[in-house]
Amino acid sequence: GLPATGPEPMRTEAAQPDSKPDAVKASSIESTGNKPGPAHQRLARFVGEWETTSRLTMPGRASIESAGASRFSSILGGRFLSEDDRGTMNGAEFQSQKLWGFNTDSQKYESVWTYTGATSMMTMTGVSKDDGKTVVYDASYEGARGRREQMVIIMRVADDDHFSITIAPKLPEGESAPAFETSYIRKK
Repeated sequence: GLPATGPEPMRTEAAQPDSKPDAVKASSIESTGNKPGPAHQRLARFVGEWETTSRLTMPGRASIESAGASRFSSILGGRFLSEDDRGTMNGAEFQSQKLWGFNTDSQKYESVWTYTGATSMMTMTGVSKDDGKTVVYDASYEGARGRREQMVIIMRVADDDHFSITIAPKLPEGESAPAFETSYIRKK
């Protein structure tokens, strides 16, 4: 048989000098995408506890309403918001977790949503033409058999204590679809 040997000895090589000039290193560490800016300050106004009312409207049917609660927390040095919410819809309890942010490099809002009614993650990118009072997101998730489901999500901020989020699928012109709207009122 072969003689038993231990692990191969670790080889050490002389350290190679860093070829990046100091200015390049500093700019990659301190890029504009690294630090929160004015859009993050606007998002921070959502931190706190909220009461929610959700309404599902289906074409040709009566709307279904439900109540819930939401908590927004600032995370990662003010770069992102984490939203945890709970509620009921059609008598069934649900929970969701959402991550909200603003990408200072792309100058777009970004979000990822998950909830107990699905195993997919909805990702979205949005823009605002009025300093964050209205943000229109293009959202999508992968549905059955790999089909990409696309949605439009609109966040409308009335003031620091009231805002709403409307969700609707993207459909060909003229087709009606269900709409889901959640109104948020800050708990006092």
